[in-house]
Amino acid sequence: MRSRYRVLCGIAAALIGVYLAVSWLLSSMMVRFDVHTLETDRQRRDIDSPAQFGLPAPLDVTVPGAGVSLAGWLFVHPERRGCGAIISHGHTGTRYGGLDYAPLFWRRGCDLLLFDARYHGHSEGEFGTYGVRERDDLVAAVDWFARERGLSRGQIALLGESMGAAITLQAAAKLPDVAFVAVDSAFASLLAIFREQGQVRYGWVASLFLPGALALASWRADAPLEDAKPIRYAPEIAVPVLLVHARSDGYIAWTNSRDLYEAIPHSRKALHVLDGDISHGQTINRRPDEYERYFADFVRTYAPDFGAGP
Repeated sequence: MRSRYRVLCGIAAALIGVYLAVSWLLSSMMVRFDVHTLETDRQRRDIDSPAQFGLPAPLDVTVPGAGVSLAGWLFVHPERRGCGAIISHGHTGTRYGGLDYAPLFWRRGCDLLLFDARYHGHSEGEFGTYGVRERDDLVAAVDWFARERGLSRGQIALLGESMGAAITLQAAAKLPDVAFVAVDSAFASLLAIFREQGQVRYGWVASLFLPGALALASWRADAPLEDAKPIRYAPEIAVPVLLVHARSDGYIAWTNSRDLYEAIPHSRKALHVLDGDISHGQTINRRPDEYERYFADFVRTYAPDFGAGP
């Protein structure tokens, strides 16, 4: 009897060890994932310089975030039309990911701030938390940008893609006085994305390890990852919101943007779902003219004074 008990205890201890080991590995994939350097991100995007997007050489700046320093670029517009925009990149990327969207604002005479999210690029931070910490970084960046360029919050717009979109939406709940928010390919709930991607990559077994991995990742990063849930914050957003998504997005389903749109309580919002073979985060590149039209219509309707001059 005792020997059987010991065997059972040994098996249980081994299973627990395996569970913890696999959960630890998955937690690293959640918050200590591989990220691109500025150079590798530039190369994979086939970018020579910001000049490709009609921009001048940027000023290298260090932006104080919420307990971390964020490395970025400041583009100062020569026309000084009293507007500014902060563009947030996607998961594993860098500030290079914001250049695709920069002309939307630069053509309006706006100063621009593009920075690497914490843990990404040249910014500080030991973990990526998908908005749990980054939303406070973005709030701090808005105030730094306003002081640096002599702008009010009401003269600053926010735009984000993918993870940057989720961060932007979460921060928008704390920024009731910015000009507007535009997001592309946003997720509504990080936990739901983890579940979906785990199922796609590892099958049903992923659901067994998700609770342990999520708990370990949240503990390691000192950030409750289940709170990376833009749809929880959507009802608190008071500013105009533009949402864009590709219907064929195979990474974050377009229904995330639909659900976010429906959760925003006011009527100053627009949702555009683009048809066709468009992969995740590629709407701006595949349909630039259509994107510009949607953006211009939105600004004209909900922020007509944006970029109208001092």
